Amino acid sequence: MRLTADSIEGFRFQAALLHGRVLARDDLQLAPDFISKAAEARLRHGLRVIEAYLSRFLILMALFLERGLTPRRGETVKHARGPARGRTRSFRIRLDDRSEPPFEISGSAFERSEPLPGSMGARRIHARPLLEHLSRLKPLIDAPEARARRLAWHLARRRHGVMIAPRGRTVVPARWGTEGSALYDALAVAISRLSHVRPPPLPPPKRAGPRVRML
Repeated sequence: MRLTADSIEGFRFQAALLHGRVLARDDLQLAPDFISKAAEARLRHGLRVIEAYLSRFLILMALFLERGLTPRRGETVKHARGPARGRTRSFRIRLDDRSEPPFEISGSAFERSEPLPGSMGARRIHARPLLEHLSRLKPLIDAPEARARRLAWHLARRRHGVMIAPRGRTVVPARWGTEGSALYDALAVAISRLSHVRPPPLPPPKRAGPRVRML
């Protein structure tokens, strides 16, 4: 396939469809406080599917943007002042062709559960942490350019050569629609082809020297 801006938008639109499918199932768009264990399992699987698709999509988009990157004259990297605070858990892109890490969201809010009325001990799960994670993926799907451009700089400086699309236990299942499953496979082919014609690697930016903060 010939990779163009229109085909990139087609891949992004499919990610939005996958997100909508996960959100609409089990009436999650109503933001329930509790869900059943079966609904929790479906939601977790849906999150893994979205993230598997996004990993390939963002890598492809980064390779597409990499061709236009040029090092800025006098560019420096500031010294880090320590870990950032107040940031929420975000989606981590898998770059290597290896098994996916386990998807985990834990915490006291998630671990609380209550018995369903008249259900002979069946329990329902607190849905808020999983729904928050799902909602954080939506802005990334709607506007992936900034994240893909940061990834493009990383690939241009640190990940040289041919790339293989990440593969794991979770894929876009065909029962969710043949188009989504076919596009997920097409992403792997497009990543391989585009990575064979990558531009020369960029040098790492110069680190800013130490500054006097106190006398």
